[in-house]
Amino acid sequence: MEQTGTTDAAAERGSLEMQSRLEHIESTAKRLCTAVREEVTTLATMQSKAAAASKAADDKTAAADANAKAAHEAAAAEVQAEKTALQAERDAMKDVQSFPTVIELDVGGTRFKTSRSTLCRCGGFLEAMFSGRHRVEAAADGSYFIDRDPTHFRLILNFLRTGAAITPEAPAARAEAAAEAAFYALATLQRALTAPPLDMETLLSPDLLRMRRAESEIRARFLAEDGRPSLHEGLRSL
Repeated sequence: MEQTGTTDAAAERGSLEMQSRLEHIESTAKRLCTAVREEVTTLATMQSKAAAASKAADDKTAAADANAKAAHEAAAAEVQAEKTALQAERDAMKDVQSFPTVIELDVGGTRFKTSRSTLCRCGGFLEAMFSGRHRVEAAADGSYFIDRDPTHFRLILNFLRTGAAITPEAPAARAEAAAEAAFYALATLQRALTAPPLDMETLLSPDLLRMRRAESEIRARFLAEDGRPSLHEGLRSL
């Protein structure tokens, strides 16, 4: 009987150990299954992100290709437009009028002679007139008539020659000259003629003003009655 009880106790302990091992194995298997599922989920997420990144890269590449194609087409169209414009300019050059180097103008009955390069220097009406782009008929004597008052044309011509604006002192003359500058489309000269005159008395220092007055007195002293400077007037004999 004693041996039988001992055997039953050993069997019970073995059964408990076996059950404990089975529970441990089951718990371990559950943890492994959970880890596998998490790994599968992580892999699926990574695959999804990789697919999204690949699609974004493909879309970006496609957009870049489309932009490059559009830029190439735009550049090709621009080049073609420039070629067309150049060809049109070449065709137009066949009908360009040629002018002599020295041109004689008849401005309201007064003759002026100057170079074509001077007339074409600052743009405007005269540059367009003698650029060759427009047909301009000369008179029988070879001059070109401009139906304007010649009073201030010397000022216009000197501005084209030197780039300096010599403005009349009288307000009425300045207004007339400004109107002529506007007609000849010389904006810089027109602005100079319509700008308010500078008051040198307020801009210069007293010393400079005294020097200017002394210079004016010296110049007046050396002017002869005919308006020409005299080399001897004002000199003292030794």
